[in-house]
This record gives sequence, structure tokens and C-alpha cells, in this order.
Amino acid sequence: MEDQVENIEEETNSNTQAVLRDVVNEIVDEEKRIQDLKVDRKQFVAEMKSRGLPTSELITVAKQDDAKVTEKSENLLKAGAILGRTVIADIAEFDKPILVGGMTELERDFAQKRTKTITEIDDEVSETRNTINKHYADLKGIGFDIQITKQMVKFKLNPKAVAAHKEKTLLMETYMTALSIVPLAEG
Repeated sequence: MEDQVENIEEETNSNTQAVLRDVVNEIVDEEKRIQDLKVDRKQFVAEMKSRGLPTSELITVAKQDDAKVTEKSENLLKAGAILGRTVIADIAEFDKPILVGGMTELERDFAQKRTKTITEIDDEVSETRNTINKHYADLKGIGFDIQITKQMVKFKLNPKAVAAHKEKTLLMETYMTALSIVPLAEG
């Protein structure tokens, strides 16, 4: 009977390790995907800025729906009128292409495509983050410590972090010995 219990425990342990390994590997793959997307995004933003485009404003406006942009434009005009200041903000008409400050149609198309690509990257990063969070929630639900799991993901993403962790642990043990603090395992 004891042998059967030990076999069941070993099998359960093995299955649990496999689940942890599989999920952590999925998280690592998704984190790498996010890193790649962020590199792409950074390059696109730099390219837009090098062309003198108002990049952050383009991205902000692109992420809002048309009604919200129109409302903000109207509110800017009202605020300017109340304060007696000149505000250059036209009511947005989204079905009419406009040329801004001598911008050619080719430049405008470039800005629109890059802005769309950046917002798509942002959406994909957000979706991937949500997937990662679901993985962590699943692991927590079956009893895994999430902080430790996140540390393991960090180690898999950056193997040099393992060496830094070992060095920090050795340093802690040295300090504990010097201060006569008994580690929990020995106490």
C-alpha cells in the first residue's frame, strides 16, 4: 500500500513539474515575442520622429474613436474662446483627407501606415500580456508561487541573472554568518 502511495506521489510530482515546465516555457516564448514587438515599435517610432512627425500625438489620436477626437477638438476650441486665446484646432472630419503643413500625400500615407502598425503592435503586446497573466493565474490556481515562477521566467529569459542571483545569495549568507543570524533551515 505504501508503495502505491509513493508511486502516486511520484507521478503527481512528475505531472506537476511537466505542467510548470510547459507553462513557463509558453510564458518565456510570449515574453520573447513582446521583446521583439517592442524593438519593432521603437524602430517605427524613431523613424517617424526622424521625419518630424508628431508621433506620440498620432498614436494617441489613433487609439481613440472618432467621436472622442471630435469632442476633444470642440472642447479645445471652447477652452480657447473662454480664455481669449487662439487655439488652432479644427473639428475633425474623418472622411476628408487633409494635407498638413505642406505634407505630401505620400508622407501622409507613410504616417498613417506607421501609426496603424504601432497601434497594432501595442494591441498585440496587450493581448500577449493578458495571456501571460492568465497563465500565471492558472499556475496560482494549482498552487504555484507566482513570485518564484516569475523569477524562473526571468532566469530562462536571461541566464546571466542566475549567476547574479547565486552571487547575491552567497553574499546574504556571508552577512548572515557575520551577524550570527541562523538560516531557517539550520535553526
